[in-house]
Amino acid sequence: MGYDVEVIDYAPDWVKEEYDWNKFQFNIRKPRRTILSFKLLLKRIARYRKFNNFIKNHLNLSPKVNINDLASRYDAVVVGSDQVWNTEITKGYDDWYWGKFKKENSPKIISYAASMGWGGSSLDAEKVQSLLENFDSISVREPNSKKYLDPFTTKDIQITLDPTLLHNNSFWHEFKSNKLIEKPYLFYYCAKGNYDDYLFALKIAKEKGLELVYIYGFIDVMTSNEMAATGPREFVSMVANADFVVCRSFHGTVLSYLMQKDFVVIERQEDKDDDRIKSFLSMIGLESRIIPRGGELPEPLEYGPETQQFKEARERSINFLKSSLGE
Repeated sequence: MGYDVEVIDYAPDWVKEEYDWNKFQFNIRKPRRTILSFKLLLKRIARYRKFNNFIKNHLNLSPKVNINDLASRYDAVVVGSDQVWNTEITKGYDDWYWGKFKKENSPKIISYAASMGWGGSSLDAEKVQSLLENFDSISVREPNSKKYLDPFTTKDIQITLDPTLLHNNSFWHEFKSNKLIEKPYLFYYCAKGNYDDYLFALKIAKEKGLELVYIYGFIDVMTSNEMAATGPREFVSMVANADFVVCRSFHGTVLSYLMQKDFVVIERQEDKDDDRIKSFLSMIGLESRIIPRGGELPEPLEYGPETQQFKEARERSINFLKSSLGE
């Protein structure tokens, strides 16, 4: 589109705390726990370094900037995407994510595929109405988010694809590491550890005669294994080379689809208002891939051409960005 692009180097405190690698617990009275904590620390450090290397090599990161400097540095700022408007996760209304750097001579402020996760039922309506005024153009990722926000603004809120879906699988194959596992395997991914889901994935792996390989978004006593210290490139590789994928993650689902993998998503019983995965799979005609824990597997997945609905959604998403930027 002809723009020089920077990724703003902003990490809120809650992100730093959530993904902090330095969680070593020393207890002289419990040497075994201390040793285990040290082993987990080493894996967190290894993962942290891989993520940092990926950011350094693949993202054009801005220097550290103050929120008040954004207006003078950029012609346009795009805010997005995953969970940026979920105030339970972001611990309130984050000034950066809600465009509170709007000034008289401000750059265009655009929300792209902003996600609220659970539909926004806990948001302060009056506050949201005021914050939406910061945006020149608004798009959200899920229909529930549009339905919730529409009454609070006269702007036309559009539904756009998650940024990962603007590229096809050949783009993502460029980021994968070398193949890590030679044996046929089932790859299981979940952001946070759930032992019952792990057992279900293990059952499927045994039924299919596959080795179970799994990682989680966090490294702790339950989720640590020999693959725990993976980075983004290894994650893409593990999906791309898997014989079957089981996940409970939006982006795990998206990547499985982009890599044309046979996969299922374990239904999130505790988060029934979270329509992120369901709305995506409905759009591509694969809602049957969502199954309850312990449920029967659907027929093996055979990929055909992209659905017309998905093609139109991708085109609509790109056109939203172009029109919002004034092209």
